[in-house]
Amino acid sequence: MPLAYAVAALGGAPVGPVRDPAILGAVVELVRTGALDPKVTRVIPFERAAEAVRAVEGGHGRGETVLEMPPLTGEPERRTARPARK
Repeated sequence: MPLAYAVAALGGAPVGPVRDPAILGAVVELVRTGALDPKVTRVIPFERAAEAVRAVEGGHGRGETVLEMPPLTGEPERRTARPARK
């Protein structure tokens, strides 16, 4: 049974992702101030995105896997993600 039907059978409504810049900004601020610790365990360069997807889909890891994006052309390189914990 597809998930949407199971949710409806239980009297609920499926909820999809919400892409709201205000919510993203609030979460970024919580992480920046240390009020929210996303437990980043792995930072993978964008060039190895397929590896990151396999790691997340495998579901065996603990913590968050983050893709590190290359700088845009003409912008100085900056690292915003914290280094992975060992």
